Amino acid sequence: MPGTDRLHATCFCGAEREFDDPVVLWDWLLGHPEGHRARPAGAENSPAPATALV
Repeated sequence: MPGTDRLHATCFCGAEREFDDPVVLWDWLLGHPEGHRARPAGAENSPAPATALV
């Protein structure tokens, strides 16, 4: 739909999700460290931003 922005978030652990609302996106990113695991060993060499908004 024209004029509708989709926001894509990527956590440092590799989890990804799309949002319509930036407030909900930031709530997810800030709360995401609870209960998730970091990337497997060796993944730190691959470039990946803490967050990505598209």
